[in-house]
Amino acid sequence: KYVWSTTLPVGTVVERKSSKLGVSIFEGRYVVVASGKKGFNRWRTFRRNVLKDYIRFFGKTPKFNPIAIGILTDSNSTDSVSSADYDNIKAGSD
Repeated sequence: KYVWSTTLPVGTVVERKSSKLGVSIFEGRYVVVASGKKGFNRWRTFRRNVLKDYIRFFGKTPKFNPIAIGILTDSNSTDSVSSADYDNIKAGSD
């Protein structure tokens, strides 16, 4: 997940793992791409090479092609209010 954090510095990578009954059901990374309040109330553009990031964080290419992209805005971790506007989302190779 690529995140905008109000508290963690840009470049921070947080590992997230979840298991149930000893079986791993999720292993992911949160990558902070923006931080703080600078840039609030103005349009921001972020570009990432998701495949290169995946290889960097997991040390291998993914077994499967992605089937979905999730985009969300929340502030449940900070008990605050958040809002966002998404537009012109593109996925592909350069």
